[in-house]
Amino acid sequence: MNKTYKIILIITLLSIVILITGASYAYFKTTITGDSESISIKSGKMELTFNDGTSLVSLPNAKPGDSMVKDFNVENTSTINSSYDYKYIYNIKLVDVNVTFLEEDLEYTLQEYTDETYTKLKANGVSESGYINEETITEDNEMYIAAEITRPEIHKKHYYRLTITFKNLEDVNQNYNQGAKFSGKINIDDNKNPSFGSNDIQLAVYLDGKESKTVPVKGTALVNNIECDYANNLIIGWNYDKWALNIRNIEMPNKCKISFSKETSLIDFVKYDSTKEAVIEDDSTDKNIRYIGANPYNYIWFNCDNYDAEMDETNCEKWRIIGLFKGIEKTSGGTEDLVKIIRAESIGTVSWNGESTWPEASVQKGLNETYYSGAAYRSSGKGITDETRPMIEQVTWNIGGHNAYVTAAQFYTAERKGSTMSGYIGLMYPSDYGYAADESCWSVILTNYGSCKDSDWLFNYNYQWTMTPVAPANGTAFRVTTDG
Repeated sequence: MNKTYKIILIITLLSIVILITGASYAYFKTTITGDSESISIKSGKMELTFNDGTSLVSLPNAKPGDSMVKDFNVENTSTINSSYDYKYIYNIKLVDVNVTFLEEDLEYTLQEYTDETYTKLKANGVSESGYINEETITEDNEMYIAAEITRPEIHKKHYYRLTITFKNLEDVNQNYNQGAKFSGKINIDDNKNPSFGSNDIQLAVYLDGKESKTVPVKGTALVNNIECDYANNLIIGWNYDKWALNIRNIEMPNKCKISFSKETSLIDFVKYDSTKEAVIEDDSTDKNIRYIGANPYNYIWFNCDNYDAEMDETNCEKWRIIGLFKGIEKTSGGTEDLVKIIRAESIGTVSWNGESTWPEASVQKGLNETYYSGAAYRSSGKGITDETRPMIEQVTWNIGGHNAYVTAAQFYTAERKGSTMSGYIGLMYPSDYGYAADESCWSVILTNYGSCKDSDWLFNYNYQWTMTPVAPANGTAFRVTTDG
């Protein structure tokens, strides 16, 4: 961690939960109902079902004019739709084919219908025809009868009717096909799709805008951005704890570019955090950037004894980033965008002791005098270390009271009215708790946050003080309760 940047420091009661996600790959099975057979299909799970319970097709002892009909459907039973950038396809084929017909006497047609009644052809649906003989069959005894069909939407079906006919040719002697045989099975695959897996993710690494042959050493750089050619359904992020790339939902070969910069600022960490779905601009008047959701990966090592040594639990403490706050007024003068962090572990049970305002509260004095000076406070284990103290900015804290439970945005506005105080360390505001939940909860009044607590990473089933007094002054402040 670079020691030159400044932060806003907050203490609260929190339990630590470390989120580590693993990579996963799209590889599924296609089942064929009726024959209990299965085939591999790499683009997701598709189910092939036959109305008569079997995939077999045949024309035994056929004579000119004989035909057979097979009705079946293909259902998308996976969680993957075709993307705009890349159409996931499947192919219909005949396998295990045994045919002795000559010429073009054995004809097939494949048509797509609108539903299971097979009464109306689907407009612009599949409509294929051709011949089956020894010349149309591969050495593997297979034959494609329809190729590159875009898969149906999730839990939707394509309905097909396959008709195979021994044509009756007028004025033609067809004795050459006397006793001819045909049998086979209907199957599907995606062998015209590219196969893909972990080896098909090609990575390009850039450091400070220049291409690099290696990934920077952990702790020496930040990930500015991760871009992939095909982003549809792809979940990608950088695990700072393991110092590794996390990729999930790989659905196609891909090329990704990872841009690093030499570590200069925790502000850059927040701005360019690759876990984009967990970092969002709030709807307050200042449009601050916050980590939201049940458990975003917003952990950092902080309050270390030695920042040049290995950063681990023997040297440092785990803290979490609340977000990047804009235009914070500094005691030294001027304003600056600053990162606000919160201690991940509890420092113990602390009381306001009946004081009516934050400057008079014993907890304020314990944090900004005892704890900040380097002495342990409550069960903190240690105070702020000498190497850490210069990183903490002394700022103007808004300590205005409020007398109603409202939304996070309304609390944010109320918190910034009334009294202020200069200090190094504070508690979270009610608005911090409200904005830490999923964005869908931001319109909910905080007294009704019980339904939102499971999507709020600041909730931990404990009572947690905030630094916003209940107005009019009555010696207490707003707090998060055990039910959210």
